[in-house]
Amino acid sequence: MAGHILSKSTFIRAGQCVKSLYLNKFHGNLRDRISPEQLAKFRRGTDIGKLARDLFPGGVDMSPKSPTQYQKKVEETALAILNPEISVIYEAVVQFNGVLIMLDILKRNEEGWIAYEVKSSLSISETYLTDAALQYYVLHGAAIYIHDFHLVYMNRDYTFTGELALNELFTSISVFEQVKSRCVEIENDVALFKQTLLSGIVPEVPIGLQCNYPYTCDFKGFCWKNVPKTSILNLNEFPSEQLFDWFNHGICQPGQIPAEAIETQLQQEQIRSLVLNKPYFATETLKNNLFPLRNVKTAFVKAILHRPALPLIIGSKPYQPQLLSLVITGDGETIETHFFHQSGNQVGINIMEKISLLVESYQKIVMYDATDFKQFLLYQNDTNLLEKIIDIKDILRDSTFYHPHVDRYMDFENVAKSLLQKPFYMKNETYLIADILAEPAGNNSIHNALKQYILIMHQLFKLLNFEVI
Repeated sequence: MAGHILSKSTFIRAGQCVKSLYLNKFHGNLRDRISPEQLAKFRRGTDIGKLARDLFPGGVDMSPKSPTQYQKKVEETALAILNPEISVIYEAVVQFNGVLIMLDILKRNEEGWIAYEVKSSLSISETYLTDAALQYYVLHGAAIYIHDFHLVYMNRDYTFTGELALNELFTSISVFEQVKSRCVEIENDVALFKQTLLSGIVPEVPIGLQCNYPYTCDFKGFCWKNVPKTSILNLNEFPSEQLFDWFNHGICQPGQIPAEAIETQLQQEQIRSLVLNKPYFATETLKNNLFPLRNVKTAFVKAILHRPALPLIIGSKPYQPQLLSLVITGDGETIETHFFHQSGNQVGINIMEKISLLVESYQKIVMYDATDFKQFLLYQNDTNLLEKIIDIKDILRDSTFYHPHVDRYMDFENVAKSLLQKPFYMKNETYLIADILAEPAGNNSIHNALKQYILIMHQLFKLLNFEVI
């Protein structure tokens, strides 16, 4: 059998952008570096997929150890399907019409086979349905009788009680009718994508929404290399579709935007900010938001939280925030760093003691992006501290903050570097979480990274106060 041209991942990639498909195949060296967050998602997906196998024990694993084994595993999977003594196959490797898939779980019953694709998410997306439709198309084309197809994912309502109950941790939904109905659509797409790869020509695809949706493309750095730092794509008060349309028709700089297209004062302020390369705040709103913090005892707090897919603390749910560390300063000089080693029994008592002390000692708690910490407090039914939290990110948003070099997600490091206008290195939080999980008591590197974060937050807060004096 000839080798495959498309795989599940490259098919999904092509659905987002055929140029990305071609670059991935022939110019992989142009790919952006994979982010720590993306690597963590890959690992989590693999781990959850393997855990779900225990729902169907006793299966035969067809996982290839390397790409050189793909064709061998296609043949072995075909033989396993013909063997009546084998009722469950993990990572079934099947090929049809130049498309190779590796299905998470294939289970035999008296009617034929049921396909199971495992996802580590809490819900089903359109991309997952397309993924399943492609796999059904290949299985059906390879003459494997599939009489049902399930997507298996994490049950958001599952609560850990001390022993992992996989039948409750996972939930599944049959998408059989949806995937069957898309066979013609999938076949047409397969033909188009194969033609793209065999054309020998890089597709001409202008930059657009597909660069970021449904996933940030890992060739964005290459395709955007000629986008000026001061381009209109840095504006966020105009519809993205309009900005890309302008840009791809030669309207690249803010001064080129048609006057009649500027409809609001905020749009005008962002254009001025982009031209001058300076931040914009609604000063009065910023002043009003910061006023309650004057002359009150205030703590600056950084919380490091982990959202594990597998809940291993009694009473917790999948992806429920778990507190690993608190860093606290009142004056920007004396810094307390606390680490919390949580057992499987309950949230550590010292966590709640420290939180109670914060409530008693300070009138206001300043944080940056306190979303996860607030959720943690809600899970613990602690509203006393919740009411005292002031979120700098919320203040900036409420003040219609804009900076040419800060995107709409307003990542802390990006905001701090842009406003403080000085270079500094900040350890990626995904790596920091991994370090703390490996050394729950911390080490010098962890302590230094946490102290730097809290000091920069303190400096940022001082700067914002200076802006409104």
